[in-house]
Amino acid sequence: GEPRHCACILEIMQAVVVGSTGGVGRYVVKTLLLDPRVDKVTAIVRKRRENPDEFFHLSPQETNYLHKLSQVEADFENLDPTVFASHQIGISCLGVYTANVKNEAEFRHAEIDLNLAAANAMKQGGVTRFSYLSGQGVSQTGSMFMFARVKGEAERKLQDFGFATATVARPGGILDRGKDAVKTNWLEPILFAILPRSLGIPAEDVAKAMVRSTLVDDKNGELKKGIWEMARLKLEAAAYTAELEGIRSASKNQ
Repeated sequence: GEPRHCACILEIMQAVVVGSTGGVGRYVVKTLLLDPRVDKVTAIVRKRRENPDEFFHLSPQETNYLHKLSQVEADFENLDPTVFASHQIGISCLGVYTANVKNEAEFRHAEIDLNLAAANAMKQGGVTRFSYLSGQGVSQTGSMFMFARVKGEAERKLQDFGFATATVARPGGILDRGKDAVKTNWLEPILFAILPRSLGIPAEDVAKAMVRSTLVDDKNGELKKGIWEMARLKLEAAAYTAELEGIRSASKNQ
């Protein structure tokens, strides 16, 4: 479907992000920090970053938004629900690449168990608006491929968790994830060099679409269990950029 323009919420929100140190997660944190509708961003991390401005891709002009950021060190195997208290928005970019796990059990633990634990802690903390970073080619109805099958199960269970809105982002060919981003495999840099950029999507646009899914008014219930494939993600990212410019312009004219 088409993005719903001018359907943004007006109340101020607080957001918590897990998987905040990955290629997309960092841009999720940045996008939330720069959004005037969000006054606090909690990044759950295994280890605090001493250079958050650089790490979360903030320009020198954007560092004044860092007062909204709180980095909270946590053990993802044993999350404390009190850390998630008073947040309305929860975004998960938690996950691993299949090349970095030994077997399906390890992949299931990283993709399903840790995400469900995070979702449970978010729900207990008051999160009602949720978004999950999945991937292109994922299926909720089963697949012969481990990636598609396991992430599909994660999607289904997260969307059944009872959040008021729970969107799934399914990007493919994620571009511009940062110079220190983990490579999915040895072919990735070669493919990115020869394929047209239009076949992929910048990490920052994935982040913008995910953030928008948690900030728009879901009048028709579409976001209760929305699944956004590549084309929709691109539309929503563009809508978010236009929406934010409108909000900032309106605030200047007040």
